[in-house]
Amino acid sequence: LHRQVLFRQRDLGAAKAERAARSLSRLNPECHVTGHVARLDPANAPAFAEGVDLVIDAADSFAVSYALSDHCRAAGLPLITASVLGRAGYVAGVCAGAPSLRALFPDLPMSAQTCASGGVMGPAVAAIGALQAQMALSVLLGHAPSPLGQVMQLDLATWRSSVFRFDGAPEAPGPAVIAPCQIAPDDHVIDLRLTPDYPAPRPAPEERVVFACNTGLRAWRAARRVMEGGHARVAVIGYGS
Repeated sequence: LHRQVLFRQRDLGAAKAERAARSLSRLNPECHVTGHVARLDPANAPAFAEGVDLVIDAADSFAVSYALSDHCRAAGLPLITASVLGRAGYVAGVCAGAPSLRALFPDLPMSAQTCASGGVMGPAVAAIGALQAQMALSVLLGHAPSPLGQVMQLDLATWRSSVFRFDGAPEAPGPAVIAPCQIAPDDHVIDLRLTPDYPAPRPAPEERVVFACNTGLRAWRAARRVMEGGHARVAVIGYGS
């Protein structure tokens, strides 16, 4: 793809994590880069983040981003997260003393396009990626002011940018994000990939309702409706494409 500059035509069909690690190692052999061919989820995030100083969120899944944020908040790790679509995007520094992604985005949109449906321009990805890298370096090097607690929006369609702080944003309650392996035997699971028109569940007070879909977006919306009905034990799963 035009925006994925670490890869070449000869890399088609290969694991992206391994080929990205190889490309980065060729840029600087003194940097040690390890590629893990695995889907990151709330179950394995603690192991992947063990011993690191900072986490960068480059996922294209709501479920993965929120799972990373939840772990980083609990572990006190800084997280630099970003997103881009079309010609616009944002980058933000969360956790490690700053509010988490749940505070910055307490709810998800009713619908969301993807790069496949909405398109994305390579230079916009490069610009947001460069800002994300700079934020990460600023945190690691202790530059002031810290980017933690700040979000920068960049719109290359209008040639405008803006920065605002969200230090005082409260942590918003929301559905827990779990991995498929964390489903309990007594959970009430509703797989929206198989049942798009689900009946409204009537869970017992002690029962956990788990909604699942590919991206986590539809599961999140369904879970919020159940929470608004007064049931607090709700979780979501994003299985991926």
